[in-house]
Amino acid sequence: MLGVVLALLAAGCYGISASVQKRSMGHFDKFDVSKMLRQKIWLFSILIGAVGVILYLVSLAMEDLTTVQPLLSVSLIIPIVAGVGIFREKHGRLEWIAIFLVLCGIVLVSI
Repeated sequence: MLGVVLALLAAGCYGISASVQKRSMGHFDKFDVSKMLRQKIWLFSILIGAVGVILYLVSLAMEDLTTVQPLLSVSLIIPIVAGVGIFREKHGRLEWIAIFLVLCGIVLVSI
């Protein structure tokens, strides 16, 4: 059970990392790796992702791959919700149905 919790935390870290990276990109006029490496918020997002990798590896040591891997799909939903809540992106009914189906798939595969 702890492995499942760690897998969900890893997914959370991945999703949050992607959302923070998106937010940090708003500070640049154009894509520039050298500027990104000097931004604390972007480096923080990399740290969050690295914590996610560690949590993922520990969860794999505790649970089967067939249990852990589907749970990581939750990481796809976090940036979408952040996009709506933080970046004011608009999603239609089809996107929300797709999110619901992803969640249903996670539950069904995990049973």
